[in-house]
Amino acid sequence: MSDLEDDDAAAPAEATPAPDAGVSIVEGDAADAASVVKEGDGGDEKDPWSRSFVGIPINYFSVGLVYGGSVNILFPVLIIQNGVTSSFYSAAVSLVTVFWSYKIFFG
Repeated sequence: MSDLEDDDAAAPAEATPAPDAGVSIVEGDAADAASVVKEGDGGDEKDPWSRSFVGIPINYFSVGLVYGGSVNILFPVLIIQNGVTSSFYSAAVSLVTVFWSYKIFFG
């Protein structure tokens, strides 16, 4: 091999502009879907399970647990244990879920 070929092999990967504005794809041995980086966000991928961001998935899990549990506990308590009518059960489910509808206003 010549010296020119060795220099080309040691050259770092170059970024080429993608068809979309503001997005670049890194070419080289590790060029895959994970190497697409949007410009302006710092270029680093955020791990949702890192110490800085772990509260987001925990929050979604907790809210889903409370929401699902509150709706699903109504059937055994109201229908099976108390023997209420289906219209009363539907009203109770609507009353519990109406607060979920206003979540967008209160966070």
